[in-house]
Amino acid sequence: MIRKRLEYFKRYFEENNPRWRVFYKEDLPENISPKTIYFVITGEEYIKKQKFIDFSIFYISSREKDGLLEFREEVQKFIKKDLFNEFETSNFFQTTGYKIKYSIDDERETIRIAEIQCTYDCTREILDEEKFLNIERLNDKYILNE
Repeated sequence: MIRKRLEYFKRYFEENNPRWRVFYKEDLPENISPKTIYFVITGEEYIKKQKFIDFSIFYISSREKDGLLEFREEVQKFIKKDLFNEFETSNFFQTTGYKIKYSIDDERETIRIAEIQCTYDCTREILDEEKFLNIERLNDKYILNE
């Protein structure tokens, strides 16, 4: 399910923003490029049949030297418009809010990096699959009396 959500979001975002690229990786690569979004899964947790996935989403853009406030607004727009409307669904939703850390690339001072940390709950699909399996078992064992 996670791969399906990431693939859908990648297609959606790259079609609407042709110069941008979306990747999901295990770690952030050393050579980062502007106009790129990296999804990194930082953890998974199961608590009483509830599944939670922790993400670090790196939003990387190129800005003029002092454009930090504009970059902050751009990141907030990305969260509200793209993550909230297109990445989240009724069975894959964010639970803890977004924690954002801003930084500047050491080598190239015009590259701005925002690390968006969040946790998503994807329990509902797991429970739905279990119910579906139970219904199949019932259908196989149910016999009509004539």
